[in-house]
Amino acid sequence: ATANSYRMAKVGTLTVTTIVLAIALTGSNNVFSLVTFSWSALASSLGPLLVLRVWQKSVSVPVAIAMMIVGIAAAITWNLGLNLSNAIYEVLPGMTASFIVYGIANFFTNSGGTRPSIK
Repeated sequence: ATANSYRMAKVGTLTVTTIVLAIALTGSNNVFSLVTFSWSALASSLGPLLVLRVWQKSVSVPVAIAMMIVGIAAAITWNLGLNLSNAIYEVLPGMTASFIVYGIANFFTNSGGTRPSIK
């Protein structure tokens, strides 16, 4: 189990590094806009989980991962795909999408489940 989690951490680090490097090399933006975009992606992926933990809500590991993926995907789509960041900062749609994932998962799962959760 330890070797598998170590390998997953290495793959995750390599994936994030590749994505960040691709954005940095192909982006025509200045450093400040890249930093604000990276903070918005971070807030979209981790912010909703932190808010739920402050409210003492348990979140299963698969739902937490789905929330992070959907949050960052929504922020990236909002900024790079739709170019709507000038109208609404991409954190709002990213966090909203992440909370929607939690709401849908909470609606469709029963409360007596035994899935491991983030406590």
